[in-house]
Amino acid sequence: MTTDTDLEASLGFHNNPIVMTLTFPLSEGTFHDQVTTSIEGGSNYWARIDVGEHQPGWRNYFTAKYTIIEISDEKAGAVQGQTYELSLDKLKAGLQIVADKYPHHFKDIIEQSGDATTADVLVQCALFGEIVYG
Repeated sequence: MTTDTDLEASLGFHNNPIVMTLTFPLSEGTFHDQVTTSIEGGSNYWARIDVGEHQPGWRNYFTAKYTIIEISDEKAGAVQGQTYELSLDKLKAGLQIVADKYPHHFKDIIEQSGDATTADVLVQCALFGEIVYG
């Protein structure tokens, strides 16, 4: 016990969480790069991926359909043969999940230094809210 009231009031302050909201300037291109990597090899070990009929530009990748080809942990609700459709809104929500649960992958995304695993993690978080495969 101390007589210093400031010091006494600060005891345990290293364990007091502070919730912050940070803004990162990401482009649609950042999401496109992650989805492309997912399509080209990051996620095809657990899903058959259909990007549909190609349209001008690349935004149709944001609506790619992932059909489960592997049996999964049912707690996430992913079921073999079921199809999940990706969207830009789901990717944005998935990125928040990556930031909250998997900060090392979030760092790779914002620094544009990710790989196939990083892309797969983002897509899984966008579709299931967590990593189900891998």
